[in-house]
Amino acid sequence: MSTMRFCREIDFRQLRALSDFHASETLIDDLNRLRNSVYLQRLSLSNSNVQHIPGDVTRRLQDLTHLNLNDNSITDLGELKYLKSLRALHLVDNRLEDFGALLATVKRLPKLEVLDVRYNPVTTRFYPPLAAPDGQTWEDADEKFARSLQDADFVRRVCYRSSLIMALRGSLQFLDNISTADMDVQSARQQLKRVKSSMKDSLSRGSSTSGERDHGRR
Repeated sequence: MSTMRFCREIDFRQLRALSDFHASETLIDDLNRLRNSVYLQRLSLSNSNVQHIPGDVTRRLQDLTHLNLNDNSITDLGELKYLKSLRALHLVDNRLEDFGALLATVKRLPKLEVLDVRYNPVTTRFYPPLAAPDGQTWEDADEKFARSLQDADFVRRVCYRSSLIMALRGSLQFLDNISTADMDVQSARQQLKRVKSSMKDSLSRGSSTSGERDHGRR
């Protein structure tokens, strides 16, 4: 029996005591099938055609600590806000576009230690390819990649990472597979402040230059 067919035929209503469920490349037509598995602690449904996260399910999964939804088609995380015990959230390669919505959701997850949203529209151009060159770890490849970013993309990446670290108030240990140990909340706040100051100075210089050009045209 194929994994896909097997998962379709599982009667989750009879698995109320289920604590761990790991499946990939399956077709979970409706996550509401998991609503009675209230003791779930670890759930992995990577590459399983998940498009929607129902609040009726997340409200009931109060013991869930690890959630892997990599390689799906999720666009909205709002219903994850009920997972107050969640410590690890993996959402690599989905369709998340709204950074404000992402930030609002993770602020409601006070125990979150690991967050990975690489290769979503919201992190476009922030990171190198998932497969690192031979002889390199992904972390080494990322360090080199970050140094090569265009100024605008580098600023976006700094603002993105700093904002999430500040939002999680020191609980976050890994963001997008990179340790946050070298950037606590205070340093994140300072980095954001420097970026904003630099942008303000750049805009001021640009405005002054524009005024000089206009004056020269007269």
